[in-house]
Amino acid sequence: MKNAASPAKSAIEELETLHHLFLTTVEAYSAHWEAVFASSRKALDAERKRAKSSKERLHDLRDIVALMRMLKVKPEKGRRRDLKKIEGVLEEVSSLVEEWAVVAKPAEGKAAK
Repeated sequence: MKNAASPAKSAIEELETLHHLFLTTVEAYSAHWEAVFASSRKALDAERKRAKSSKERLHDLRDIVALMRMLKVKPEKGRRRDLKKIEGVLEEVSSLVEEWAVVAKPAEGKAAK
């Protein structure tokens, strides 16, 4: 019987290691996307505080709202494909607002001269 318990004990130890890896990975994954959310939120908040937005940015903002409103997921199911959909929307939002920063920097540099 002792030999039968040894593989089971090893399997339990490996399962605990796998569980730890899973939790660590989920934590890092979540931290990454939380940072992307925060960065996008900061850019959108800065845009909201501007006195007047350009036509291009207004178009981008409408696109961002449309992207988020079109998202259809079932979070209660915990599906990876729903996370991929959310990632896709957030990547598009982040890409749009990052372009704003790139466009704004040259203009700021010219104003300083």
